Amino acid sequence: MGADWLWEPFKAWLARKRWERLRYEAATLLLQQAVETDPQSRRPPQWQSESGTPVEEDPDANDWRPAWFDGKSECRWDADMLRAKARDLADHNPYARNILQLHRDYVIGIGMRHEVQIRREPADSEKQSEGDAALRARADDLWQIFLERNDWHAGNRKDWEFCLRTWRDGECFLRLFRQPQWPPRLHFVDPEQVVPDPRTGLPTGGIETLPENVEVPVAYWIATGDASACSDGEPPGLERVEAGLILHAKIGVDANVKRGVTLLLPVLEALKRFQGWLDVELIHRKAVSSICLVRKHRDHYPAGVADFADAAATSASSGPRPRQLRIEPGSIIDVQGYDLEFLSPNTHFSDASLLGRTILLSIAAGSGLPEFMLSADASNGNYASTLVAEGPAVRRFAAWQSYFIGHWQKLFGMAMAEAVRLGLLRADETDRLQLRITPPPLAVRDRYADALADAVYFDRGAISLQELARRDRVDPGQMRREREQEKKP
Repeated sequence: MGADWLWEPFKAWLARKRWERLRYEAATLLLQQAVETDPQSRRPPQWQSESGTPVEEDPDANDWRPAWFDGKSECRWDADMLRAKARDLADHNPYARNILQLHRDYVIGIGMRHEVQIRREPADSEKQSEGDAALRARADDLWQIFLERNDWHAGNRKDWEFCLRTWRDGECFLRLFRQPQWPPRLHFVDPEQVVPDPRTGLPTGGIETLPENVEVPVAYWIATGDASACSDGEPPGLERVEAGLILHAKIGVDANVKRGVTLLLPVLEALKRFQGWLDVELIHRKAVSSICLVRKHRDHYPAGVADFADAAATSASSGPRPRQLRIEPGSIIDVQGYDLEFLSPNTHFSDASLLGRTILLSIAAGSGLPEFMLSADASNGNYASTLVAEGPAVRRFAAWQSYFIGHWQKLFGMAMAEAVRLGLLRADETDRLQLRITPPPLAVRDRYADALADAVYFDRGAISLQELARRDRVDPGQMRREREQEKKP
């Protein structure tokens, strides 16, 4: 019994090794079962230890990327996480909100001008020319009524919301609801409502496509929560909407990827990092504002320090009085035997400001905007010089204008198909129609010089009077009618 204490260190070492072995075995088993997990379930099965006790899932498991995620296959959990982060930053981060609003103001701005035109040149016959003019007028009236009733470029500005949803969420779903009379109604569908059947996981991404071509959508599966809205053969709570009634815009992915990613994807982490840097610097400023009072004794030997302590004890025993070192307004201090020095922590602000600007430049590069537009600080540049040099922001705004013009021309085709269904137009007539959309100018610095250049083009026969009116953002037909009225006696 007296020698048992000699074995205590060995027993402790053996117990520690046994515990490490159990941990390694548990980790190996978890990795093996994570690899063998069914991709449709998206959740590894629960495993048990050697004692048979079930091991609960880590509470922060949702913050980790699954072990089976290869970065190529579609992952709804990952897409929902990115969308949630982008929405949170768009609501609370000033730089993320500024990025989205700058794109909206420069790409859409006061709105784009819509004009219905005849696709092909009319024949020489005067009768056919009059018929084409009447067709264009009827189609233009239907389209303008459609835009006005759906608050497209007035009121709630659906054109603004369409662009903001596309940039923020990476995609936008606009659904056309058929009506018994003109015009049909437009409503947005949230991306999280477009989901596959939870029992089968099909169609992937909630978008049904042709079997041989994933780029051609056939229908969209929308979660409704109402089983009565589903027809026979469809799962409860899902509605199958044909692709002709959904306008889907996606960005940041290839054509064969069904769902898009947010415009803020390259700068999500940088925005969070910059906000964290600001928080740390604010805390640092508070720490710097505190001043430390340091007392330096001139007599650096034991006897001198003992005399100072005796004097402080004698003064304290003479009666209640304030501390001698409490600094108050109007205080007079007699320093004997020591010096008082006021110290504060070193800020190192020059190094910190350089780091903050570096993070801000990375955000500007990821968003495609100059630094002065991102930070609203015009001291580092101006938009006029960017416009003259045709900087990245100008090119990007023009590219986005072209992108959305293409989608809204698809919306025009969807609306004209509804006009054919209601008997307002014929199918052969809609084939001859096209929508011309004129975006707002990116900047107008010298209107007189632009007018002179347009006049030279008109004198050389390169453009028409109608094109001159379009470049000045007025209606050519209205200008012609007003000029004719002005010429009357």
